[in-house]
Amino acid sequence: AVSEGGLEDGLLEKYESLLASEFPALVEPLVRERDVFLSLTMKSSMAVNGCQRVVAVVGKGHVKGVLKALSENHSGKFKQLTWTPARAAAKEKVFGVVPKLLFDRVVVDSVILLAIVKAWEYFHPA
Repeated sequence: AVSEGGLEDGLLEKYESLLASEFPALVEPLVRERDVFLSLTMKSSMAVNGCQRVVAVVGKGHVKGVLKALSENHSGKFKQLTWTPARAAAKEKVFGVVPKLLFDRVVVDSVILLAIVKAWEYFHPA
């Protein structure tokens, strides 16, 4: 069920068209991506809780877009919508640098071990 109230539809549409005409680059992240994000969080909530229904409070300007986004497939979009440079840097710090350092250390240790084995074979022939 969708509760009505607040701004009249005509006034809301005027605001939306003003935003689109004055700041077209903002429409995608502020309206469309937000609609998709809200729909994905609703779907996630249903999946995590094993529910068929979920209660969501959505601003009137997002109702139509969220309802549309709920009927669409946006798989893989959540990660894209929640990416930030700070989050990427933190993830690299935890998951990117540590494995690289470990890999580099394993390579160095393997080369050293190979050199020791070859030296042992050279000085102690079978």
